Amino acid sequence: MALEIEAKLKVESLAPVAERLHVLGARLMANKAQEDLYFDNAQAQMLTTDKCLRVRTEITEKATKISLTYKGPKQASDLKCREEIELPVSDFAQSKALLLGLGYEQIMTVLKRRSLWFHKECLICLDQVTGLGSFVEIEGSSSDVIHEVQKDLELAHVSHCQESYACLLSLKSSVQSPESLEP
Repeated sequence: MALEIEAKLKVESLAPVAERLHVLGARLMANKAQEDLYFDNAQAQMLTTDKCLRVRTEITEKATKISLTYKGPKQASDLKCREEIELPVSDFAQSKALLLGLGYEQIMTVLKRRSLWFHKECLICLDQVTGLGSFVEIEGSSSDVIHEVQKDLELAHVSHCQESYACLLSLKSSVQSPESLEP
């Protein structure tokens, strides 16, 4: 089991951040398209306990990768800290069928384009998320190095977003749904 430690920042545009990464000498590792399918049971136990179960398809110029991921509840921190278990899988359809067979339901799909950079021991993801906009994720081994990279990117003034993309999309759709407007 690994502990995921990251800062997620909502930004107006990714272009200035990419330019800053280039100036800093950061290394562009890959450009990816990702499709994340999120699953929960009928009682919404994953959602209500701040957990995540997803199947991700990730496409780069060189390969397509599929993974099955479980994320535990977030720990108390100014950053997003949570247990993460990720397994590579070879068959998307069978992975989805397995979760459905275990009683989970697909509750959401999140689509994003991601540029993955490396700088000062941190992975920096520049994400364009369908329906949500632009985000920067800085993942590292400690809060100190993550905060340092956030300053390097001239984003120290930007508040951290604790919610997952799935949660943000869920909140957005519940605000916009006609049912939410009824008394």
